[in-house]
Amino acid sequence: MDRAKIDSQEKDIAYDEGSVFMVPIKQGTNVIGIVVRKSNINPSALGYFLENHTDDPCAEACSLNGEKAKAAFILTIIFVDSQLTSGNWPLLGRIPNWSRQSWPIPDLCEKNPLTKRAMLIRLCDNDIDEIESMTPISYENSRLS
Repeated sequence: MDRAKIDSQEKDIAYDEGSVFMVPIKQGTNVIGIVVRKSNINPSALGYFLENHTDDPCAEACSLNGEKAKAAFILTIIFVDSQLTSGNWPLLGRIPNWSRQSWPIPDLCEKNPLTKRAMLIRLCDNDIDEIESMTPISYENSRLS
């Protein structure tokens, strides 16, 4: 590849834990995301997602902490970060004074609709690629609160 092509390629956008970003859902509708953990080896991150109710979503996300934050989130997932690094999910800012202790990783639930089995998954706090424990739970009652 020649030098001009290399120079013209866009560089990946850098993000870190505590980054706040916008996920466009449909025309005029967005969801706010917060990067809670980055993978140590894979291009992925664990994020908390909440509805956007304001003209200043970064300020809304930055105002959350503790139980207020837990109640506000509509989804917690591990996602591939290509939408962030490409700019398709624009970065809005960063939570000031970011602290992992203030944003713990919740237990996750994995459901298999084919086998009707569910697992409660606890990830290692320092590495979302590492599972600390997996516990079978009732498929019917597998919604986490």
